[in-house]
Amino acid sequence: WSLLKDRFPMGPYHNIAKYNAVDKSVIFGAGNGNKVLHRMDVQGNVTQLKEAPFIIRISSTVTAIDPVSGDLLVVSSEDKGKFYALDVKKNEWRQLPDAPISEGASASIDAHGVTLYFSNRPTKVFLYKHK
Repeated sequence: WSLLKDRFPMGPYHNIAKYNAVDKSVIFGAGNGNKVLHRMDVQGNVTQLKEAPFIIRISSTVTAIDPVSGDLLVVSSEDKGKFYALDVKKNEWRQLPDAPISEGASASIDAHGVTLYFSNRPTKVFLYKHK
């Protein structure tokens, strides 16, 4: 174990952490009432990313890393399926067309360049190809 830093500005719980295989980095942070994410590169350097346009937490968003671009994809449950992407390289958020889900889970499928989204209410499975 090695301590990177004592504290990062983020919520006390419901934080996210996603490995970005395209960018070879980890995106982490946000949480309760917080819109701040961080990026840790392969050297262990941590930089704060542009504040999200909404609160990101595991209890009210579905997050994934696009396996082709490396963008962080976020579906907001509180905003009824509003869908956003964070371009990690440009450090810019953009709104995408609404998602057909508002809660569930996701998994990137690298071999096919798509992301699988599982909705639990109602039970449905979708594949998303990011542009």
